Amino acid sequence: MLDNDHQHSAVIVIVWYLVVCLKWKKNIFDIVQKMPGLNWYPVLGTYWVLGTASRADVVYKFIEVSRKHAPIYRSWNGILSEVHVMKAEHMQILLRSSTHTSKGPFYQYLFPWLGDGVFLSEGAKWFFQRKLLTPLFHFKILESFIQTFSQKANILSNTLESKADGQYFNIQPYVHVSTLGVICETSMGVPLEKLTDDPLKYVQNVHDITELAMWRFWRPWVTDTLFYLLPQGRYYKKLLKQLHDFSGKVVFYRKQILEENQRRKASPEKDDVKEKRNLSFMDLIIDETENRHTMNDVDLRALTDTFLLAGYETTGNTLGWTLFLLGNNPDVQEKAFEEARRVLNGKDTLTSYSEVNELQYIDCVIKETLRLYPVLPFMTRSTTEDMELDGYKIPAGTQAIAHIFGVQRDPEHYVDPDKFDPERFTPENSKGRHPFAYIPFSAGPRNCLGIRFALTEMRITIATILNRKSRVAAVAYGGRIYVVSLPNRCTTETVLVVKPPLILLLNMLVLPLVLVVIVWYLIVCLKWKKKIFDVMEKAPGQKWYPVIGTFQDYITASRADVIYKFIENTKKYAPFYRSWNGNIPEIHVMKPDHIQILLRNSTHNPKGPFYQYLLPWLGEGVLLSEGAKWFLQRKLLTPTFHFKILEGFTEIFGEKAKRLNKTLAAKADGNYFNILPDIHVSTLETIMETSMGVPLNKITNKPLDYIQNVHEITEIAMWRYWQPWISDYIFRFLPVGRRHQNLLDELHAFSKKVVDYKKGRAQINSPVISRDSGEKKKRLAFIDLVLDAAENKNLLSDSDLQSLTDTFVFAGFETTANTMGWILFLLGNHPEVQEKALQEIRSVLKGKEAPTTMAELNELRYVDYVVKETLRLYPVVPFVTRTTTEDIKIDEYQIPAGAQAIVHIYGVHRDPDHYMDPEKFIPERFLPESAKTRHPYSYIPFSAGPRNCLGMRFALLELRTMVASIVNRYKITALQTPEEVKIFAHLITRSQVGINVKLERRESVC
Repeated sequence: MLDNDHQHSAVIVIVWYLVVCLKWKKNIFDIVQKMPGLNWYPVLGTYWVLGTASRADVVYKFIEVSRKHAPIYRSWNGILSEVHVMKAEHMQILLRSSTHTSKGPFYQYLFPWLGDGVFLSEGAKWFFQRKLLTPLFHFKILESFIQTFSQKANILSNTLESKADGQYFNIQPYVHVSTLGVICETSMGVPLEKLTDDPLKYVQNVHDITELAMWRFWRPWVTDTLFYLLPQGRYYKKLLKQLHDFSGKVVFYRKQILEENQRRKASPEKDDVKEKRNLSFMDLIIDETENRHTMNDVDLRALTDTFLLAGYETTGNTLGWTLFLLGNNPDVQEKAFEEARRVLNGKDTLTSYSEVNELQYIDCVIKETLRLYPVLPFMTRSTTEDMELDGYKIPAGTQAIAHIFGVQRDPEHYVDPDKFDPERFTPENSKGRHPFAYIPFSAGPRNCLGIRFALTEMRITIATILNRKSRVAAVAYGGRIYVVSLPNRCTTETVLVVKPPLILLLNMLVLPLVLVVIVWYLIVCLKWKKKIFDVMEKAPGQKWYPVIGTFQDYITASRADVIYKFIENTKKYAPFYRSWNGNIPEIHVMKPDHIQILLRNSTHNPKGPFYQYLLPWLGEGVLLSEGAKWFLQRKLLTPTFHFKILEGFTEIFGEKAKRLNKTLAAKADGNYFNILPDIHVSTLETIMETSMGVPLNKITNKPLDYIQNVHEITEIAMWRYWQPWISDYIFRFLPVGRRHQNLLDELHAFSKKVVDYKKGRAQINSPVISRDSGEKKKRLAFIDLVLDAAENKNLLSDSDLQSLTDTFVFAGFETTANTMGWILFLLGNHPEVQEKALQEIRSVLKGKEAPTTMAELNELRYVDYVVKETLRLYPVVPFVTRTTTEDIKIDEYQIPAGAQAIVHIYGVHRDPDHYMDPEKFIPERFLPESAKTRHPYSYIPFSAGPRNCLGMRFALLELRTMVASIVNRYKITALQTPEEVKIFAHLITRSQVGINVKLERRESVC
């Protein structure tokens, strides 16, 4: 639906977009072009240099350019800026930074497989997973794996002995099966033979899916939708299913083993910290998912897939390169063989950690192999803010490419760098080397968790193989490699059936083919939508039309009438109907039984598409986050609304209510005025001084500016929701987009001031509360708790800290103020209710101006009913949305995964089946005897289920305090009646004309 003020023609928007976009890119271009690098050309950027390179030569073209422009240069992927670093000092700045931890764009193509595991996750989720998993690589756990490492190395050596017939063969498959067996039996706790009788099939699947990720990386114009319609995409889906089935089996069998252990009373005590430390990887994450609820099943699978890949593929590949180099360097092999024989001393296998530690020369051999052939030749990071390297400014949003392959062959750090020389890693030769000149497992906060695991396994495997009678020989390929996948792989290995591109320039000329594919896509897409359509159309609802779906009623409706069109359709099709937002299915529910199915289900808790427009402001705070991140934040923040903390706030509630009364005194002159701005300032002061622990005047002396900014940014979010065709990229160049950015800057500056103020106070004041005390920890206020989680426990990043602060300030003042306005509006329309409330207030307060204790607030029962009845008629939000993550059934209707479920809170609260005369304001509905038989999901003003509002009790106590204070001092009369005031289609239930009241001073009873 287009707003009348924003009727932009497609041509004007596109032309404007191109002009502004090119201007913006020019600003970036001027900065980045100051660095050395190749000539830039439109469309191609600097990738013309790869135009005639075969897939096998691409990495060598990179190396050639790197050596020419070292130690730092820039490139352009079309118009996207990239900076290449290969100097140890630059690597240190980039990789040690906790700010630039976002991975580059390539990794998005692994996301469907590896999900938000520790390899790809970011922010609080990554912090949580990293902290959780680090103890798994404790010395004691690794020591317990020695026997398994040795057994698998012995089995591998036996297998290789049967191939020791003087003929050359590809050793890699055998090594991969061995390392897969190791990771399954150690970290997963499940023997490989229980999972599959064809391990090479899994190994091939991993090889193929990483090859497809590279294939996609070189074709960025192939969108997700288009990709899945191509043969490669269909094969990718097949691989995903097989790989996820494998990891699913791992989880299933390990759960069986744990259940059996429990039956035998052999399971570890979950409350014992030392025992928890000795849990294996799979036991730990199952425990976190099923008992501690800090992760969900999706996180469990993501971590399992990640550990399987990282635990066998990279180790197997490095073992292959080690054997290759030993086969090309018989003198080194002989020296390693002698050490292995000496340490093993006639045994077939190693049996202790002390023996492993004696393999000093083999350790140097492995480290030198990793120098020449690191696990990854390059790593990418996305810069999240402007930074400087060697006098060059690197703008935010640039892809920083760290050349591990380059820095580890830098002659400044390694004499004769292309030579295989294990002695480089003896203690005396390593001593003066820059720590970031050798980073085969990455470095900094995101370095590899399993370094010691991998090195221990490789030392044992190499020693066991060399200990046999056979010697290793290798064809001398001169060390030629190319990147076919995540790890470095030899060009002679069998690679995927997908043919490598002939030349990149040809790829730029595939537009005719793309057009054919688009047509094919439309046909297949429409066919697929028809299947969804047939299922959804069985539910009642309006007629569907192409493009607009069922939005025909709303296209001509004014913004003021949109919500009433929704209400009209709701009454017509209640209690359940479907609609279409274009081709996206939506279901509307307003029956308590249906709402209960949706909101109580922890599976369907992703929020709907509207909320994405709030992400730039509120980020992944507890309102918008999902999965493990939401679990962590919810668990962390729940204690901040403990009874004792709320009890400590009642005095502040009273003080702020009295301060509001003084402000209103100047306006109690018999004239009507909009009371909402004054209430908003009061609730903002309250949330700042309670949960934030910061007086508002320390942050701003213009609170109404902040309040206006909040109103404006939520209004823009609604505007964007009704203009879904305007992409993020186009939006930022429109006037409304530029205004949005200004608002973001101002709102984030406000929350940053809050955090900085609290950090400063924390440094001045010694801590009063011990973090070792579980009981006292529960009583930390919000800002103290999140600062502690961010700075002392590393559970939250700085961006999480800001997101939570923005979320709490917004939720803590805006929704409460709006509800307070509606309460005064209804009291001003119902003098008999107002009088009854006044009598109760004066009997409880006994001459005081406002309640200041929990005991007084608990006595205000009728005032509580008034608040609750107001929230029934005017809930905080009129609707909430959820995205169904799997097919569900409601009554006889099948709802497909991906549908938007719209819960009509406004509708269920006015349902005559649960409320007689539902449009009337009757606080007595909430008397205990009236409320006890009511369906629990017929009243959900703060939502319900796992994602209900955390601050419900806080809000109700604050509202009771304000109502008591204002009614005690003023008689309220409303200008308009409920029939005259319309609500707005907005983020919250807001009046279209404000709340206009008249206040008259009451006689004092002091």
